Amino acid sequence: QTLFADVDVGDGKQYATLEDAKEAVWKFAQEHPAFLPSIAVKSGSGLHLYWLLDQPIPPETWKPLADGLKALCAQSGFKIDPAVTGDAARILRPVGTLNHKYNPPAKVAGRAPTDKRYSADELSKALQSALSSTSSRNGNSELAEVSPSLAAQGAASSGELGSELGQPSADL
Repeated sequence: QTLFADVDVGDGKQYATLEDAKEAVWKFAQEHPAFLPSIAVKSGSGLHLYWLLDQPIPPETWKPLADGLKALCAQSGFKIDPAVTGDAARILRPVGTLNHKYNPPAKVAGRAPTDKRYSADELSKALQSALSSTSSRNGNSELAEVSPSLAAQGAASSGELGSELGQPSADL
């Protein structure tokens, strides 16, 4: 199981260029080192990011985590498609396939910036901490309302940012 985010690129999308999107991913990972994606996929013109979980979790555990990730991205100014991140039934483009929205079709390619697998508890605690921190920095003393189960969690250490994500210009 995973948490995931769709970062759209192109005219009228969240980011104008793939380089802009990579820069945003890099900035988000630097600001929130506990959220270095396990896998980054070039989906055609955009990116799919995955945070791999160390074990399967039920939808009632997954949903608050997905909502927390959406909230953290929004509070951090990291533009993702929140409908995708919050859709537990969503299947994103598999690596090795072709995206036929383009002519010629674009190859879907990915790489693993880290081999990290996250526990649901670890992500929940890190989200609580990051949302509290981001909310305070933005001058908002109220914690973003994500879910009662996430809000009940304590703070966690954020870990260190690995260099595995590479610079924004790194190939995917």
